[in-house]
Amino acid sequence: VLKASIVYPTDPATGKRASGAFPVLLEQSPYHQGISQDGDPKAVLQYLTQYFVARGYIYVVAEVRGTHHSGGQFGLISEREKQDGVELVDWAAHGLAGSSGRVGLTGCSYTGMNQYFTAAMVGKNSPVKAMAPASVGPDWYREPGFVGGAPTVSLEKAFAEVWANGGTDSAVRFSLKTLADIKAGGPTAYDGDFWKARSATNLIQHIVDNGIPALILADWNDYPTSPGEAYAMFQNAYAGRDIWAPMATGQKATGRYQLIMGNGQHCSGRENGPKATALLKWFDTWLKDVDTGIGDARTTLHLYELGSDHWVSGSVYPQVDHYQTLYLHAGGALSPTKADERDASDRLIYASPAHPSATLTYTSVPFPGGAVLAGPVSATIYAKPSSPNVIIIADLFDVAPDGKAQQLATGGLVGSLRALDEAKSWRDKDGQLIRPYHKFTHDDAVKPGEVVRLDIRIQPRQAALAPGHSLRLVLKTQSDSSLCGSLFPGGGSFWCFDPTVTQRQALEGGSYDVEHNGAWPSLINVPVQSRNTGE
Repeated sequence: VLKASIVYPTDPATGKRASGAFPVLLEQSPYHQGISQDGDPKAVLQYLTQYFVARGYIYVVAEVRGTHHSGGQFGLISEREKQDGVELVDWAAHGLAGSSGRVGLTGCSYTGMNQYFTAAMVGKNSPVKAMAPASVGPDWYREPGFVGGAPTVSLEKAFAEVWANGGTDSAVRFSLKTLADIKAGGPTAYDGDFWKARSATNLIQHIVDNGIPALILADWNDYPTSPGEAYAMFQNAYAGRDIWAPMATGQKATGRYQLIMGNGQHCSGRENGPKATALLKWFDTWLKDVDTGIGDARTTLHLYELGSDHWVSGSVYPQVDHYQTLYLHAGGALSPTKADERDASDRLIYASPAHPSATLTYTSVPFPGGAVLAGPVSATIYAKPSSPNVIIIADLFDVAPDGKAQQLATGGLVGSLRALDEAKSWRDKDGQLIRPYHKFTHDDAVKPGEVVRLDIRIQPRQAALAPGHSLRLVLKTQSDSSLCGSLFPGGGSFWCFDPTVTQRQALEGGSYDVEHNGAWPSLINVPVQSRNTGE
């Protein structure tokens, strides 16, 4: 038995439930935001529901199985929970009093992820007419659970603080058992059966085939990588292209699939501002047949540009099809010129960033007219380790003429998990690797004393560099523990690396020679546009 809070529109004159039929917005949640212990639904009224209920929607928050008041066993979107989504839709459309028979899927984080599974499984001509996943991507392994094959602090806190807090022994047992296996380097530390069953990437074609439009809501401070990739997948699926490819230059986009990437925090902005306005238009369009124009929009990619602090719109992702390559050089330089044979290497040790030899810094010459970074970033680092494994974290900074540096993005990779899936990796028109996609299925041993190539995926950005500013690449081996205290990125832990026990054992005491010479040209590929012309 699944429990749910159901909030109806009321008649302002009487305060009683309004007459007539209304579309239903459905959230499937493991969080205790619904029914209070005494059954009072007021907690829900203080959530996003007020906004939509006042505008003519029935709002349902169903507690997923194995959490809080619902029965069954919690399984982090188990096979049975996926079926629950289909049954909840059927009930919301046909068994719920006052329902118009049309259902929209909504919610953020976990309640955003399970929308993908429900929308893929309901089939064609279902009651689901739209979805709007927020603050989540379709691939939990690559964001935010793991980065470059290493678990993040965010993953540990999610299992230990959120999912284990589901209010039931079932949720606690499942969460702590899974977390223990990950930390020990067990099967769930890899992108195997456990995570593949909970990845929605291969479901996007089914969602498009089922005719369900999707509005993706995200933020640069939250899920910065996977929402843009999901947007490209939706657009490619609709266009009949390979969903794993980058969108093609000049590709026509459909208004049925859109992305709004803001600059807020986790699950922020849906109650007010541009996201709330767009969300209401989205559901009014598909659930009420209101001609809002949003479904016919020519620009379907809406990005908050860091640095300039304004919104930019487009339709193709990534927006840059020709990347600029900057090579690492001796003396800490980043240059468009390849390093020559006389260039050498720099020593990096596995230690806290506070250690003087635990970071390496490379800075470009200033961009006289400024620049805009518009898309995913990648780095290819050649390293010769002394240890049986290697980890390199790559941070990208915007550096002002006075030396003040603002971090733009980060990424990293565990060397034993460096194997690429070429069919799913992105390259620009010149063949440069711009978005590496790793398999993460098994370790491929790193041999001490031999050079290993690490292709590091760095977070995408839409960021303006002011005239005279430079780019800086900082390489390190460990996250700054002082920034890893909270679950979400406001406290830093979202991208804090927390290697497994087996990874740490192979990393401890290691040092790496980062090569930058004619034979091993370490580099970074950046999506640079002109700040003034957008070209």
